[in-house]
Amino acid sequence: MGRLSVLTAVLLLISYLANSKFPEIVPWDFTLITISMFFFMSTAVFYLGVNAAMSKDSNAFTRVIMLFTFGKLFLSALLVVGWLKLKAPESMLFVVPFFAVYIIYTIFETNTLTHLSKINAR
Repeated sequence: MGRLSVLTAVLLLISYLANSKFPEIVPWDFTLITISMFFFMSTAVFYLGVNAAMSKDSNAFTRVIMLFTFGKLFLSALLVVGWLKLKAPESMLFVVPFFAVYIIYTIFETNTLTHLSKINAR
């Protein structure tokens, strides 16, 4: 959890600085919602992954990863479409930092899940 907190703090700082220079590309409220969503999803997948990795069911870990991947994609699409409908931004450039945050958290989660899968392999 420590690494996730550091990652989130760094992303918040970078986003804040980017928002001060490019507020039309990095809207602070949307970025805050995005980072919060991915922080909580990463926390959830960690705990679900630990439980699944220690499960006697050899397929539990795979099911968690598949369900989490689908859920993350669904919630991400819902967030972007919801933002478009709610705020109707003039530019679609707000998706650039969104996808950057998405990719950064995905890399972090993949790394974490790779380590957790070694528990399952034992």
